[in-house]
Amino acid sequence: GLLGSAMFGVGLVGLLFPPPRGIAISLLVVAGIAWGFPRLRSVQARHHSFRIEWHATACCLLVGTTSLFLVIAPEITGDALAYHLRLPTYYQYAHKFYLVSHQFCAGYPSHIEMLFMIGQMITGDTLAKLINLGMACGLVMLTSMVGRELSAPPRLTSLLMISTPLVAFSATRAYIDIGVALYSTLMCYGLLRYLDTRSWHWLFISGLALGWSLSSKYTALFWIPTLLVAVARMELRTRWRACFLLLLGPGAVVARPWYLKNICLYVNPVTPPGDLLRYQHTTARDGLM
Repeated sequence: GLLGSAMFGVGLVGLLFPPPRGIAISLLVVAGIAWGFPRLRSVQARHHSFRIEWHATACCLLVGTTSLFLVIAPEITGDALAYHLRLPTYYQYAHKFYLVSHQFCAGYPSHIEMLFMIGQMITGDTLAKLINLGMACGLVMLTSMVGRELSAPPRLTSLLMISTPLVAFSATRAYIDIGVALYSTLMCYGLLRYLDTRSWHWLFISGLALGWSLSSKYTALFWIPTLLVAVARMELRTRWRACFLLLLGPGAVVARPWYLKNICLYVNPVTPPGDLLRYQHTTARDGLM
């Protein structure tokens, strides 16, 4: 999430230049080792208590390995070619954000597309699809953690997520739905952890996840009234004002730049249906999609 937000900031200042491929890959490898090695040793030290998580990780790696054949294949799905992968190339060639009048999807929040742009800048569409596959692996592992919080078998919840055909389909394409599901699940997990520990930082994490969801797809806006009702129900007589602030505050800060961009370029923060129909008619008439 922080990486996608950083790419948005780079686009705002007009510095969307592709880095040297060798340096970029080396930095990714070093960052992955620095992040994963301490956690691997921590899991090994507590192997017995994390046995179920190891099973979920093994299943995730198995599905991820078999999915690599689809990931390394050229992208052929319509939405990915017309929007999810094409739109970032417009910004990359201009090195900044600008008004893309012939692409009606340009008014949508595009946080996940910023992550795809990183892959396109380094190696192309394949790395963009690998980033999406990595988010799918994180979604499966996070689902097992949510299952544990709800006293459900984590291994079973992971297998149910993996065996869903739509998950496997979306995980091997350059689609944004896996990323939106990942952020939404992280938001729910943070709320569950807050109910268990009453620790404020879990509300802050849930707020960040809410902001990244709102920065990825308009359908995440439906989370706002749902969260308001949930927090009011949980903290009706105690700390509901502080809960609202810690939950909606980070979400508003993270998501606000995308909607301000739409105000600057498209006048309206949320593209209205009338404009969608007009853009669709224009692109179909001009043969641009």
